[in-house]
Amino acid sequence: MKIRIKNEKWLVSFDTIILECDIEKNDNLFVVTFSLENKRIRLKTHYLDETFKTLEKIFNRRSGYNYC
Repeated sequence: MKIRIKNEKWLVSFDTIILECDIEKNDNLFVVTFSLENKRIRLKTHYLDETFKTLEKIFNRRSGYNYC
């Protein structure tokens, strides 16, 4: 997994996909928002690192599937 920030967007690269994420922080809660297969996904988390590690496991496990 690689993470870059470009134009205030987080670009998170996994083996099979690159997610363009918006990250908002409200008090102790982060809201991660990204698009996947024409759907808007919003995840609420207290721990960004653990959330991205979990997403990495999910996307890399399904390497035979092409995400758009």
